[in-house]
Amino acid sequence: MINFIPIPGFPGAIAQSSNNNALANKNVGTFALEVPSNCLTATNQVIGTWTGIRQLKHDANGDHFAGAQVSRLGNPLINEIVIGLRDKYVFNAGVPSQDVGNNFGPYVLYPTLPAIVTSLFLTAVNSVLGTTLTTLAPTTPRSDLAITFLSGIPGINQSPVQTPAVLGEVLRLNISIAPKAMSAQLPLGVVGGDTAGFPNGRRPGDDVIDIALQVVVSGILCSPQYNGAFGCNSTQAPIYNVALTDGAPVSAADFQNKFPYLNYPYPGYGNGTANYFPTTTTTSPSAGPSFPSLIAISIALLAGFFISFAFLAF
Repeated sequence: MINFIPIPGFPGAIAQSSNNNALANKNVGTFALEVPSNCLTATNQVIGTWTGIRQLKHDANGDHFAGAQVSRLGNPLINEIVIGLRDKYVFNAGVPSQDVGNNFGPYVLYPTLPAIVTSLFLTAVNSVLGTTLTTLAPTTPRSDLAITFLSGIPGINQSPVQTPAVLGEVLRLNISIAPKAMSAQLPLGVVGGDTAGFPNGRRPGDDVIDIALQVVVSGILCSPQYNGAFGCNSTQAPIYNVALTDGAPVSAADFQNKFPYLNYPYPGYGNGTANYFPTTTTTSPSAGPSFPSLIAISIALLAGFFISFAFLAF
């Protein structure tokens, strides 16, 4: 799962470099929607979003309809590294309001990733630093993760109504918190002091891998600066002040300053270093779907999937 040393300054540790980005100069399929915030607001200004992929089915007349849901995404990496293998099918087929009933809570309260990092690096850390740590993992149960991923952060994106129907894994956004100009965005989002960033929504320039490493493994939310707001303190997180990283920096400066903000795709020819449309383009390439967009949609249809989006107002 981890094929590099994510501890800054440690012998052999990965260094910050754009060369570490395995997805650089590669395309990903994207469905981008721009929705006016006044269409989504609730009385408390907090919404929750998630997406699902459903199998594409055909009726007797050959018409398409959505079949069973086979994948689901709210917060990044929850599906990949938090939910256990035996329950991934149930998670992917379900909806957030079913999470409490499906007993996914223990995966968040007792995560496996910190235990894996401890298994890989504890002996080396003690040997190099001369410490006698018994674990690198924060103490369980992890109330900080339950707040961050299941109920929302108090004062930022937590719903005032905490019922099983809303205690699910969704990407929450408080739309009353004004977005920041790209030049003012901090890539570590909330843990970096930028409350307009992940996990209060997710912007293209948010470094979600580093944030996840520092929240899930380091236990940064247990640090003294949060004064116990997440139900834990620094004595319960031995490496809370270690800024774990994947060594692949990302920031808002890497993206466009207008919708859909993501960069134009690379062509299927050449050396893969020039975008399909010049970065100097000042207007949208076309009023309708661009050629790359049509290709992405066609690929999704050929793969037999139907994409659905859900917006929840708490």
